[in-house]
Amino acid sequence: MFKLAGRRWAIFLLCIPAFPVFGQDANPPRRASKPVTPIPAYTAEFKTVHVRTLANGTTITTETTEVRARDSQGRNLMILTRTPLHGVTEFKNGSIDDPVENTRIIWNSHDKKAKIIRLPVQDQRHGCWTSVGSPRITINYGSDVPPPSTTATAAGGGAAGSAMVGAEVGEVSKTEETRKDLGTTTIQGLEARGMRFTSVIPAGKVGNDIPITTTREVWHVPGFPFALREAFDDPRSGKTTRETVSLTIGEPDLVMFQPPEGYEAVNVEMVPCQQ
Repeated sequence: MFKLAGRRWAIFLLCIPAFPVFGQDANPPRRASKPVTPIPAYTAEFKTVHVRTLANGTTITTETTEVRARDSQGRNLMILTRTPLHGVTEFKNGSIDDPVENTRIIWNSHDKKAKIIRLPVQDQRHGCWTSVGSPRITINYGSDVPPPSTTATAAGGGAAGSAMVGAEVGEVSKTEETRKDLGTTTIQGLEARGMRFTSVIPAGKVGNDIPITTTREVWHVPGFPFALREAFDDPRSGKTTRETVSLTIGEPDLVMFQPPEGYEAVNVEMVPCQQ
């Protein structure tokens, strides 16, 4: 799903459960026909449904909801909620990037602790940085490793966008892809254009005796940093759909960029890694 501009950096959290990306916004979304400039501020909610069909015909369905918000000063919020599965209670995790306070906050509903990571100043963001004390957090600025996806994540299918492709390592070069323009449709009052990508893995390329066909549909609005609708169908992993269920263009309430009430705040200081 969804990547913010800036340096690529990796955070490795050794004490926090892995991420797999609220309710409806009370304010109706602002109507716009076709934005052509970047949207500086918004609040959006998404729903991802993943359906996997077993060999005996049994289907397993999982759902994930996601809330994203961004303000004009560059603050970013993401909250993922996984529905209960196999007796496991609902699980939420969130992240808040605040360039104004120069912090990144991460939290989850399991330990109810909000880790407030004090990031190095902009001109010192190079090389390896590590946390002082616990939890153990390492940041590698300038690394080719992409940031951890807390996004927009389809249960069992990966994050939206590039991660939804679900391709195995090295598989891209073995596929034959075609594209089809699906025209336009209205999503949350906005005109979105759709594209369908169909990939075929020829027989024998990955041990398959017949060709494997996967499809991915993406509906996007110019100026938006995320797709309003996505669908991915792969016979090996199942069907995943991600839909924007609410969208408000405009400044989010600043309270959204704070940890949930009742969570313990844990300050995390970062220092250069020892050579």
